Amino acid sequence: FTAWTAAIPFGSPSTLVGATNDTIKNCNVRMSATNVGIAITSGSGVTLFGIGEAPNSNNTIENCNITSAQTAIYSYGPAALDNNWVIRNNDCIGLGFSGIHVNNGNNTNIVENRISNVSINGGTSVQGIILSFQAANSTITRNKINNISNTIASGAYGIYLDMNTTATNVNVYNNFVTDVTCPGSGVIGNNAHGFFMDGGNGVNFHYNSVQLNANSTGVFTNAAAGFEPFAAGTILAGAVNMRNNILSNNQTAGNRYAIYSTIAATTFPVIDYNNYITSAGGILGFLGGNRTTIAQIQAGFGGNLNSITMTPLFISPTDLPLQVLPAHNPLVAGTPIAVPSITVDIDNSPRSTTTPTIGAHELPNRITYTALANTCNNGDVILTPVTIESAAGVPTAGAVVPRVYFRKGAGPWFS
Repeated sequence: FTAWTAAIPFGSPSTLVGATNDTIKNCNVRMSATNVGIAITSGSGVTLFGIGEAPNSNNTIENCNITSAQTAIYSYGPAALDNNWVIRNNDCIGLGFSGIHVNNGNNTNIVENRISNVSINGGTSVQGIILSFQAANSTITRNKINNISNTIASGAYGIYLDMNTTATNVNVYNNFVTDVTCPGSGVIGNNAHGFFMDGGNGVNFHYNSVQLNANSTGVFTNAAAGFEPFAAGTILAGAVNMRNNILSNNQTAGNRYAIYSTIAATTFPVIDYNNYITSAGGILGFLGGNRTTIAQIQAGFGGNLNSITMTPLFISPTDLPLQVLPAHNPLVAGTPIAVPSITVDIDNSPRSTTTPTIGAHELPNRITYTALANTCNNGDVILTPVTIESAAGVPTAGAVVPRVYFRKGAGPWFS
């Protein structure tokens, strides 16, 4: 495709009927350039890229490989909202504006997508995933977002919430975001942020791992998580709950923060069990002024009684599973999340029900083995294979070395 177009458009032809119950699956879509089109778009069936005349609901986009488009997946629902979308397990690579952009959606589930190398040279922002206008009962989870860049000082974001204040129950959890860059700007929102919110309400931001590595250019103010309303009142008091996140800014130049907010602490009714960390010369947080220690984070943002600051060691700068090391013990101290119920991590591994790991990746603390078969045998019985995994390390000597306990029927235990 060489002109401004869409590879797979579908939408509502009138106010009476929408495009519903459609599945786009296992497609390879390649546009010709990152500035001339959208790969898969839903909205108006009359005006390409326009707002839908009627809701386009119960649609699924799954297992697609999308490259060289301006935006990979774009939907624009009417005021009545598109309902019940699933956007799952897509690879969106080499784009010019957005990976996934949803406007006016209810019960939208954006799950297990991989978005990388999104770059723009123009007077607009660039982002991996964006929810705009109205959003309700929607989830962004288990996505991996990497290398989002803008060459103009107009904003770059891994995950961007640009919603109105009627938004409710928007859940962002178990995501990896790495390397977001943008030339510096005096407007906070026009810089680079791993997660950024400039409008909305009812947001739960839990168990995410965000790390900025590559430096931006110019005089910049970047944050792993940033909050700045685009107008007065666009982010409500009590709008954001934040727990169990790793917010790491590993950049080596500029004004670099783990968390930056230009709005009051009342925005964050529940904020705790987060790991805020920056490279040398960085600042943990900003709210009403720089917050350089956890005590100052507590004083500025409120909460954070169990938040920490420590350097996480990831598998690589662009892949954020934690290495299994005793040094990560302080991270195995999160708090279980009941609303929404979060029982697995980014890899679908179970979360601890008592002290889950901070960040998107749950460190292993488990014993796995093959159960013994029923047999008659008066000789030795070998239990194998047995695998013991622990973030604290497995001792090989001393009183706490692993032991096998066994009993016959309801009799006493032996070791």
